[in-house]
Amino acid sequence: MITENKNSNMVISNNEAKSLKKDKILDLKDRELQLRYFLSGLKKNNCGNNGLCHYWTCDINCSLLPQKCDVNFENILNFIEIHNLSIKRFIHFTYNFLNGSIMKYNGKYGPFFIELENILKPYNLLYSTKGKIVDNDYGEKELEMIFNSNSINSEVYIVLNKYKLYKEDFICIAKTSLNYNYYDWNLLSCKGDEIGTDISKILTDNNLVVSREYIKRYRNEYENAQLVSDVKKSQKEYLKLLKKLICKDSNLVDKVLLDELNELGIKTKKDIKKLFKNKKTK
Repeated sequence: MITENKNSNMVISNNEAKSLKKDKILDLKDRELQLRYFLSGLKKNNCGNNGLCHYWTCDINCSLLPQKCDVNFENILNFIEIHNLSIKRFIHFTYNFLNGSIMKYNGKYGPFFIELENILKPYNLLYSTKGKIVDNDYGEKELEMIFNSNSINSEVYIVLNKYKLYKEDFICIAKTSLNYNYYDWNLLSCKGDEIGTDISKILTDNNLVVSREYIKRYRNEYENAQLVSDVKKSQKEYLKLLKKLICKDSNLVDKVLLDELNELGIKTKKDIKKLFKNKKTK
């Protein structure tokens, strides 16, 4: 198959594609061809004696062949065109989605990221949890209020229409930004591109942007609160089961409790006294 790049008028066939190293790929002027190389670098690659690796973060400067210009690639180009993205921004969203950085709204991705995941499936790309954090609710209510209180001619609706986004997409993208959770890939800067500028303006205009230090504290407190909540839920179920066991065999309950204390490093009466003493001194 042969593709013609609209900007450079270069015609590149799959057979003519060359194996290039990172620096040559980054210097390419043909953005569509560059995208094909980037997709190859996001796949599961075997790198020398290191085994499975991530090409773009690997220290070894291996050569790489681009992905084929086929139906799957045409689907990606259509996605980029429909959502009015730059190719760099598409790669940026893809990279962050693959490493778990994109945050969810009400525990789910919006249609934009579901669509992105579907068009990436044929490429067998390398997923990781490098950027994954506990998905907190910072900014969700405020973003909902912005969305619900704005008229159809507001800047929010203009952005939704411009990039063909839904409410859920807008909140996922904006929430990830508010949480400083986009992975800054130094090989690829998207600062100043349109969608980034448009959404940043909405967040700034509505006084939602806070310091990175504040977000770190918020995350920590949110994660602790979630852990306490999870412990309490588990505890209720645990106590129900213990009550059932007491009715059948109280000796077994004693053994279960002793085993748990041992797991926590509490094996003697001295350990118990020490535990209470530490709690009093805090």
